[in-house]
Amino acid sequence: MRSYGDTAVVVATLNQETTARGHDTSASFRLGVVARRVDEWQRAHIQFSGPLIAPDQMPGFAR
Repeated sequence: MRSYGDTAVVVATLNQETTARGHDTSASFRLGVVARRVDEWQRAHIQFSGPLIAPDQMPGFAR
């Protein structure tokens, strides 16, 4: 987490373990969150990107 006055930014990797219709659909995703403080902390932005895979791989959900 990085703090910029009344703004906080978090960039992380979310590792998700899931199964769909009997197939492993686990993957890693990039997560970004921006929060701001106006009296109390509030989410200003949230973004999920992914799945994070090598360029020559196919995502688990597409197999």
